[in-house]
Amino acid sequence: MKEKILKIIKLPIIYILIFCVFAQAKLYETVPEYIMTPDSYSYHEVYNKSIFKGEIDDFRTPGYPYFIKIIEKFSNENNLYNNVVLVQKILFLITVVLVYLTMMKITKNKIIASFVSIIVGICPYLVLFNVLILTETLGVFSVVLLIYVTSLYICNPRKITAAITGAIIFFMIMTR
Repeated sequence: MKEKILKIIKLPIIYILIFCVFAQAKLYETVPEYIMTPDSYSYHEVYNKSIFKGEIDDFRTPGYPYFIKIIEKFSNENNLYNNVVLVQKILFLITVVLVYLTMMKITKNKIIASFVSIIVGICPYLVLFNVLILTETLGVFSVVLLIYVTSLYICNPRKITAAITGAIIFFMIMTR
């Protein structure tokens, strides 16, 4: 057990994540807890239709409102948007890990994978997407996830990986 913990601690991605969290925290100090844009309100308003009932909102994809509704189940009304931002920040850290894993699979070079992951993890435009009540964080996450799963499929074609690729593309359509 001790050996596994030491092996995990020695992984570069742990240090990359720590560095990115500190850099992101510094950047988050300069912005509000969450940012509402003119589109943000329409993602959570009562008039959003339900795709499960055959109702379609012509101006919104249904994925992000459902994302907010899932988070709403675990939140109270006062903390809803803060919790949405928290989940988006967690998804972004997962995105950084997926970038690292993808780069390791493609290049097999820890230095290149680490460098690219740090660049993605501290890029102000990507980091600031996390505080927006918009679909951008889910868009970035789903694109990186698709790249990762595609690289898995290229290395080892399997039916389950192909099915997951289709599910990710469906998720991308529903959220963007």
